[in-house]
Amino acid sequence: MADHKGSFFGALCESRPQSQKRFESLVFHFLQENKPEYVLAESESKRIGNVYVPESIFESLSGGRHLALETTIEERVKIIMDDYSEASDEDMKNCIEKVGRYADKKDFNEYLNLFNEGKLPELAKILMLKYYDPLYQKSIDKYDYDAEINYENLDEAVEKIEKYLNSQNIFPKL
Repeated sequence: MADHKGSFFGALCESRPQSQKRFESLVFHFLQENKPEYVLAESESKRIGNVYVPESIFESLSGGRHLALETTIEERVKIIMDDYSEASDEDMKNCIEKVGRYADKKDFNEYLNLFNEGKLPELAKILMLKYYDPLYQKSIDKYDYDAEINYENLDEAVEKIEKYLNSQNIFPKL
């Protein structure tokens, strides 16, 4: 709904420019039309790209239950490669240059070399481990988690989340 996946690469492969009004309207209409008893959401900061999660929704998400999902770096790379498979080289390079503003020169040159050599899975892995994981650790440390879910693929993750939710007897059966 935010037309952004978060991070410097978040706008890649999105078809529309971001709009705060559209984002809030989409969230409102989803909640109004579906009247969900619960919502599963990825942990995000209040800002997603150039839009902001409305305060009441952000507080609700922050005060909800928290699940830590963990998978292998190989699965994470696979997901990233799928998410950005349609990105143009120019757009991808622009994003790497944005990350480069916050990386030391040696790391930035490594990122560019991997990109120029077409080693995108290796680049994704290095960016996650060296840049994004440490960056997001502060957000991760803010919460006590109600459960940790380790998975090998997305289908297994969904299955384990369903099992957890059903075991809590606080949500309707999925």
